[in-house]
Amino acid sequence: MAVTRRFLDWRQPALPAAAEYLISTYAMLETVDLSGVVVVVPGRRAGRRLLELLVESADRKMLRLTPPTIETAGCLPELLYEPKLKFASDLINKFAWTAALRELNDASIRSIIPDPPKSHDISRWLSFGELLWKQHRELAAEGFDFQDVATRGPEVDAFDEAERWEVLRTVQEACLQKLDAVELWDLQSARLFAIKHQECRTDKDIVLVGTSDLNTATCEMLEQVSDRVTALVHAPPKLAKRFDDYGCIVPDAWSNVTIDLDSEKIAVAEGPVDQAEAVVATLAGYQGRYRMDEVTIGMTDERLVPEINRHLAAEGVASRWVVGQQLNESRPYRLLAAVAEFLETKSFDSFASLIRHSDLDAWLFRQPVEVVEDEIPADAFEPDSDIAMPATVHQSTEWLRQLDDYFNRHLPSVPGDWIFTEAKRAEVNRIQHVHQCISSLLETLSEKKRPLSEWVQPLNSLLLTVYGDVEFDLEATDDSCTLAACTKIHDLLLTHSDIPPSLIPTVESAQAIRLLLKELTNESVPPPPNDEAVELLGWLELPLDDSPALVVTMFNEGYVPSSLNSDAFLPNELRRHLGLLDNRRRYARDAYAMSVLAASRSDLQLIVGRRDMRGDPLRPSRLLFAAQPTEIAQRILTCFGDVDAAEAMQPTSSAESNDGNGFTVPRPVPLQSPIERIGVTSFRTYLACPYRFYLRHALYLKDVDDSASELDALMFGNLMHEVLNRFGHSRAAASLDVNDIRSELNAQLLATVNDMFGKERVAAVDVQVMQIQARLSAFAEWQANWAAEGWRIQYSEASFRDKGVKLELDDGRTVELDGRIDRIDRLGSSNQYVIFDYKSSENVRPPRAAHQKKDEWVDLQLPLYRHLVKGLGLKGDIKLGYIVLPKDTKEVKSLMADWTDEELKDADAKAIEVATKILDEQFWPPADVNPMFFQEFAAICQDNVFDREVIA
Repeated sequence: MAVTRRFLDWRQPALPAAAEYLISTYAMLETVDLSGVVVVVPGRRAGRRLLELLVESADRKMLRLTPPTIETAGCLPELLYEPKLKFASDLINKFAWTAALRELNDASIRSIIPDPPKSHDISRWLSFGELLWKQHRELAAEGFDFQDVATRGPEVDAFDEAERWEVLRTVQEACLQKLDAVELWDLQSARLFAIKHQECRTDKDIVLVGTSDLNTATCEMLEQVSDRVTALVHAPPKLAKRFDDYGCIVPDAWSNVTIDLDSEKIAVAEGPVDQAEAVVATLAGYQGRYRMDEVTIGMTDERLVPEINRHLAAEGVASRWVVGQQLNESRPYRLLAAVAEFLETKSFDSFASLIRHSDLDAWLFRQPVEVVEDEIPADAFEPDSDIAMPATVHQSTEWLRQLDDYFNRHLPSVPGDWIFTEAKRAEVNRIQHVHQCISSLLETLSEKKRPLSEWVQPLNSLLLTVYGDVEFDLEATDDSCTLAACTKIHDLLLTHSDIPPSLIPTVESAQAIRLLLKELTNESVPPPPNDEAVELLGWLELPLDDSPALVVTMFNEGYVPSSLNSDAFLPNELRRHLGLLDNRRRYARDAYAMSVLAASRSDLQLIVGRRDMRGDPLRPSRLLFAAQPTEIAQRILTCFGDVDAAEAMQPTSSAESNDGNGFTVPRPVPLQSPIERIGVTSFRTYLACPYRFYLRHALYLKDVDDSASELDALMFGNLMHEVLNRFGHSRAAASLDVNDIRSELNAQLLATVNDMFGKERVAAVDVQVMQIQARLSAFAEWQANWAAEGWRIQYSEASFRDKGVKLELDDGRTVELDGRIDRIDRLGSSNQYVIFDYKSSENVRPPRAAHQKKDEWVDLQLPLYRHLVKGLGLKGDIKLGYIVLPKDTKEVKSLMADWTDEELKDADAKAIEVATKILDEQFWPPADVNPMFFQEFAAICQDNVFDREVIA
């Protein structure tokens, strides 16, 4: 007996029509008893909505309703037969396929996987096992196994993979045998067994709603109970030939259909932001005709969801993406991912990433870990120094900044080899104990390989430790997602305990975590109900949505219809030959869906994008051109012509009434305490840009991160300066022997590197140290020759902080000068001196060129050194210059300044002028500077922003 087909008028939505059909068919007196009915729908959302409509309809008609069983098409088969064994879980299936695959010899494996994973790469092996399992599921759903492909594949031109599929058949058989051995049944195989042995039975009526694309196996099972099956087809009866006996589409019948679509409902938008603005404009155009819960936004590309949500929120419109928040975006997921990375690499980078996790940060805050004085190296401090002992490890987020500062100073490759300095001992002490805290937390995860099931308890304990004391607000979306993720992780870990020993792999803790996270990838937490929100739905859910107004975004080729033009195992032509889901069937499915939407919606708006998220050009959907020739021509002009459709749909936003452009540079505010000291090097900053001087030297803003992978220019120079400073205080500083000087420099370089960066430093530092060594070797020759002329180092790294060196201003005020002079040399016992500044950059300009541009002073460092040395009591002939140590070691030399006394007086006047402005707090306006000058302030200064505030 054939399946009964009933056609529902598609001028109204399918679910209300289906609800009315069920009510009218099963109503008797004052009751509607649907307890003997199984209603089959494509997805759970459609099922929930159908139940709501049934209740509403029964209430309207004052009927007492007994609801039906509502099931999805994917779960229907298990209602039609009695399984003889327990089904293998998805995870067990993946491990069974992986185990069967790994048992093949190398040649057989390479026939399937040209580049097989290493034996220890469990995650990649599991990925291939999962891929084969998915191929098995898809083929079995259409009634095939791997042997069928090997047999029927040669019927397709250019098919040359029969041998490969024979190997795959071997893997398939081995996998099913492994499941049999542990008394588990493969779901797809069980269904095929039930079909083959005519085991399908039911004592209930089965009503199919919106199931226009059932797989072959499900149809064959329904065939065995066809006398109890009714298919509700959402289409007019005149289109009956476009559907098969089960109400499913006939692909060929939909390949050339004309879709009755109003061309005025097609809009073009340039990019994702323009599409979001077009959505808002469409909603504004409804002018209150619909409540927000009567409007649906179709998302063919879910990457647009954040942009749509943001624009709707800006207009005060609530939105609800039905998929909800992906668990791979949840805090527990990110925590476990960070833990796995740290366990695998033990690197400082992974340590820094881990402790930045907000939940771990909160856990650290709750830990009253006291500092153990004995654990600090005995020689780290002076014997009589007092160590500030923090009561707890956590000091708000200050220690995170200190961690970045520590990394940038020492560039460690791994945590643990802590470098203590007098100035930073408290900070390092704090960071050290944060590391100890983390090490203790992860102690049970640091053991060798174990069977996967033995990692269940340690991982559960980790989550319980971090989240066990946390109070969650279930009304808050993020908290709700966090709790759901913890629950899901716990449930998945329990499934690891159920894996049969014969299939379970032995893995390290990081591998166990990565396997767990892989299972979470496609899981999500649905958002809470919100009757006042606009719902965002995926394309496949739209045909069964019953809202009167619909806006579909990204109506472009590749999204609608979707297509798959390459497949590792089943190319499109082979799919078509076997009757699997191919591009022709995808087009037919989407052409039918589009026809339903066009017929059943009061308001339908299609938005075609011209560019995707990356800015790449897009083509409009082919479905737009399934029309009469005159309509096709008009739509081509709309989609490809010079149309300002996106501009025409710009929303009237509350933001438009704001006169500000949003790109205003924040003006300086009066300082709480006056500036009393100015560094001689910071005069250059003020001369370049007063505002950036304010940010750096008045507000002390500084960009700190841990992205360094090697010594930057500043650290490179600082390392060289420190070596030269130590050399300047050594015995060899007065030597005339180049080998003696070179030996001392090498010794000081090694000692300085170990002091500054320790032994566990990033590898790039050692390469750069060799570069410094080459420069110092060349410097040794210069130094020997310089010393031979009678010059001796009088001062090395002379600091003038708090030396009371004053610069007197014209108005009677004074300001203290601060600075550090790299080196002061004296010729014998004469009164001839040279003030040197070391320069290690690649292209060092002579002092005049570095300090002046077209006779205007742009830097005052060397001239101001003349004032600093007054604090040393130096008098006589004082020269100024550079010792340059560039990459080209042949260019290591001194560069002397040649300013006249008049020019130096002019420099003094410029210094007084600048200092006066600084004390008067004249920090405005910002200047246009080189993009690399204080780049960290680019965002504050709105550099390269076209619509930046015009500065008068």
